[in-house]
Amino acid sequence: MSGVLRVDGLVTIPCYFGFESLRAIARQLVEPSALLAGREVGAVPLEALLEAAGVRAGAQSIVAESDDGSYVTTMPFESVRQCVIFYRIAEGPLPRGLGGPYRLMTSGRVGSGDVKALGSIYVSDRRFVDVDDTERVCVRVTRAA
Repeated sequence: MSGVLRVDGLVTIPCYFGFESLRAIARQLVEPSALLAGREVGAVPLEALLEAAGVRAGAQSIVAESDDGSYVTTMPFESVRQCVIFYRIAEGPLPRGLGGPYRLMTSGRVGSGDVKALGSIYVSDRRFVDVDDTERVCVRVTRAA
């Protein structure tokens, strides 16, 4: 676990975000969590991270991968408005047990594309479409030891 979230691919400036740089983003989403005894959870829109990186023309898909490479999901670029990155509880980092340090949460028709222990977001110029035409592909990847 590196503690850094990388955003690259079809972007002007590849970016690296840590806890403090995510806290510095102006567009914060904060709410009390009933599941966490009312403690405040914090997130930023995925769109804000992509704006910082400067997505170039031709973006078709987002590829999100866990920090250990064991889980990858893709979604159409239009889905970014429905995605947030959770990164904190109260004033501290999101713990690994809750999918931290960064957790991609999706909503709407890409609801099952959540990624725990998110390590990278890659902007692709390729369109990924699964067999049932939901425009979402989830692939489990295993690395050789």
